[in-house]
Amino acid sequence: MIRVFFSYSHDSEEHKTWVLNRANDLVGRGFDVVLDQLHLKPGKQLHQFAASAVRSARFVLMVCTPEYGHRANTGEKWSGIEAAMIVSEIAKGANDKFIAILRQGNEDTAIPYFMQGRLWIDARNDDFDGEWHKLCTHMETEGELGEAGTLIFEALFAYDDSRIYEQPRLQELKRFTEFAETGQTEEGRWYVRRRDPIRNDFALILFQDPE
Repeated sequence: MIRVFFSYSHDSEEHKTWVLNRANDLVGRGFDVVLDQLHLKPGKQLHQFAASAVRSARFVLMVCTPEYGHRANTGEKWSGIEAAMIVSEIAKGANDKFIAILRQGNEDTAIPYFMQGRLWIDARNDDFDGEWHKLCTHMETEGELGEAGTLIFEALFAYDDSRIYEQPRLQELKRFTEFAETGQTEEGRWYVRRRDPIRNDFALILFQDPE
């Protein structure tokens, strides 16, 4: 499934509902959606949730308003935390996963400075449904590349205990951001088990025997 994360500010109940409705529409289309209204439970650590959500998503939809733009640019509150994660990912070369959706205001006031100059989606009009459908089609077409489709992964290299705690680089493993355990199967084959903190499921990575 293609994972999509919504980054936005809680400007009003109407705005939160608009985002929730778009998230539910994506769920109906078969996407794996991460949204704080659905997944951020009491007691969860905000910074960890933001980091896991941004890193593991195939696409991050930034719902831009003047309030969101201000917080992202100044690093304030929840949106500022997410913006810092996004800037870090962009610096690492993850350019196609972040998509700005202009909901209110204009490009100068609502879209964060680090996203200006990129193509954005205009959602300020009532006839946004057509653009939304195009966006969904784009994510469906581009997002399937590298999707795992299984929780068991066959590594093409030997086990290296000095690297098992690092974040996975392959797209099909990126959502499994947390190291869980390592060990050997009954056949003596080394493995690493990693967890997706959003969905709480696991990936088992089986390594090749050393030569």
